[in-house]
Amino acid sequence: MFGRLKNTLLLAIAIVPCSVVFAASFDCAKTRTHIEKLVCENQGLSRLDAKLGSAYSVVINHAQPISKAGLITEQKDWITNVRDKCADKDCLLNAYAARIHALTSITTNKSTAEYVVDRQELESQASTFERDLNRYGIPGKLSGCKIILHLVDQTTPGRDTSYGAICTLNARDVMICNDTMVGKLTLKLYGFAESAQVLADFTSANCPPGG
Repeated sequence: MFGRLKNTLLLAIAIVPCSVVFAASFDCAKTRTHIEKLVCENQGLSRLDAKLGSAYSVVINHAQPISKAGLITEQKDWITNVRDKCADKDCLLNAYAARIHALTSITTNKSTAEYVVDRQELESQASTFERDLNRYGIPGKLSGCKIILHLVDQTTPGRDTSYGAICTLNARDVMICNDTMVGKLTLKLYGFAESAQVLADFTSANCPPGG
């Protein structure tokens, strides 16, 4: 199950006799447990499972080598001792939400952020970064972003969001951030460590929510 969580492609929604099977991070045609069947038959749970799969992939890909073994063990433990202990949909919804939050949260002494793991949001923000760079006269095309995270204005939740990313621009890794309300764009070309914690502090210092 754990290997499928990490490696399998998300499935398109499929209709099978007598039931509807929604997209999940594992093959719903090969469900083996009551929990897997519940996930596949419930749209909300399937979406959360897919989101968890994306979150886990992002986090494990950007974890320091020394931390990866611990993350793998932690995820296996969550599946066995939290998710698979649930008896109903509500328990699963809470378990998935808590696990996604635990995986995506980034906390430092200076800032709090979350990994962006939704595919549409990732693509949208990468396009926004490229558009803003061109608008400020910085030529080139972003060829990929290794990490994208967001900060949320803690004083007025939901009012404004700042994004930060480590992307490749003209064959060079750069650190970039912007604020969705003010539109402040900051670009760092060199002298940074490629870590989510460093990126979170860079974003908080240079593109705080609300400007």
